[in-house]
Amino acid sequence: MTTFNIYLPTKNGKIGVELKHILYFESLGDTNFMVLNNDEKIELLMAVDEIEQLLCYRGFFRFTQNYLVNLKAVQLIFPGDASKVVLENGKEIFAPQSRREELFRELEKVYQVHATI
Repeated sequence: MTTFNIYLPTKNGKIGVELKHILYFESLGDTNFMVLNNDEKIELLMAVDEIEQLLCYRGFFRFTQNYLVNLKAVQLIFPGDASKVVLENGKEIFAPQSRREELFRELEKVYQVHATI
């Protein structure tokens, strides 16, 4: 039996998703998407701002206005390159320099490691 961690509204009704399957949420103008680890991109009828409120303490980090990322999906980190990260699907996302320290603090929490950077 699958337990869903979040239910989100789509054009076809609500969809239940386990958080571990979500790579990131993306906002493109007035359209919002959820991208899953199978590269499925689902259009949502909910703003990324609202989703952030639901997931802010569940290991998700707001990189920019456009991206809310599941930190467990981060595969590579480039701290010397304006905090560029690469996700499981190869997607590269940059965090502004002003959010760099916060990003590393949140990564430490998610992975329960101490920063060596």
